[in-house]
Amino acid sequence: MFTKSKSFIPHALRARLKTVLKNLMQVPAIIRLAMRRRKYLAINLVSRDRRVTFVSDYPGWRELKLAYGLKRAGWDVTLLRLKDWATASGKQSLDMDYSTFHDVRQFQSPWEALEMAHQSGTRVFHNFSHFDYEISIRLLRNKPGRVIYDFYDNPFSIQDSLHSSELKKREVKDWFFCIENADAICARDLQLQYRRKELGIGRGKPLILFPEYCWNYRPLPERRADSDIHIVQIGWMGLETLGEVDTGCFRVFEKFVDAGCHLHIVRHPVYPSFGSAAFEAAFADYIELGRKTGRVHLHPTVNPEKLSDELAKYDFGANVNNGLSFDIPWTSHNVARFPFCGSSRMYDYLDAGLGMIAHEQLKFMFRNYSSYGIIYDATRLLDGADLKQELARRPDRDALQRARSELSIDGNIARLTRFYENFK
Repeated sequence: MFTKSKSFIPHALRARLKTVLKNLMQVPAIIRLAMRRRKYLAINLVSRDRRVTFVSDYPGWRELKLAYGLKRAGWDVTLLRLKDWATASGKQSLDMDYSTFHDVRQFQSPWEALEMAHQSGTRVFHNFSHFDYEISIRLLRNKPGRVIYDFYDNPFSIQDSLHSSELKKREVKDWFFCIENADAICARDLQLQYRRKELGIGRGKPLILFPEYCWNYRPLPERRADSDIHIVQIGWMGLETLGEVDTGCFRVFEKFVDAGCHLHIVRHPVYPSFGSAAFEAAFADYIELGRKTGRVHLHPTVNPEKLSDELAKYDFGANVNNGLSFDIPWTSHNVARFPFCGSSRMYDYLDAGLGMIAHEQLKFMFRNYSSYGIIYDATRLLDGADLKQELARRPDRDALQRARSELSIDGNIARLTRFYENFK
């Protein structure tokens, strides 16, 4: 009888196979180490390079503020631009100061923007998209490097639940393409969160919430000495004369004026030229209220560099609309998106040392300032017994200064530079 052997593999060969298998088991770890090293080298390359290229269709205040903060943090920022934001409207040009940028180049088409981007030699591109999705689409289809997408508005949240034209539907489709094809997303507010969990919009993308913040490079302005209450409105506002009854502001502001407050409206660049027949037609309600009360004042557009000094003349900055204070049907806007919205004008008000008047329903915006005690709910003011007396209790100056410091571009720019360095 033969004895059954446990193995027909020679001892020497068996030892060699064990060594091979052991080495094979280490391959995943080696791959992981190699990938980590690659990521580390890429991060170090970006960190040492400390350059970023902004690509913007219509550059405005946001691009200037971010570039200012990045320059102070030791970064060189190149700007590739189509047009000034105000000039794009065809209404009135503003003098934009681009001296903060390391280099500024103007392109005439999406293809030229892409060519300039490829020639820039930078690894990180921050694409600001206000209205022209074609530039963003071109960059994302033919990436010159890592592209961060930074959108002004979420058109899907605006049009959702409303009747949309074919043009609006195309805008929504283009926006979805940009979100899904970007390497990362930089959000100025929470608009991306609108129905995001349900639809999976931008799922898995590196994402940073980075508002405009305020400059905070000047001392807090002194308060006005008299007892009058002056409220200022800057930025876009709905106009009832243009059919925007829900997003209009006249019914709210009329209550403030009738209570004895002064209202100042600084013309937004997209509106007709100041003093023109078209401008007076658009603002006819306010002009008539001013004639009756002497407390409504319309002002021409102010250049961004002078805005803080101009706003310091007033007591409160406003961001209000009729629909959130009165029982008015929503026909021109999707009210469900409001809790996610922000507004850069609030940081302009803060820079000027103003208290703020907005609606508590604007949850993201309102909570951003409520912890400092510097913002008032417009609806509660309108429902109160003495609106003007309530506004006589102005925000504490120490609270305003603390808010300016904690919500400043200098105080937050390190988050953005880390994001540039670390996103995959």
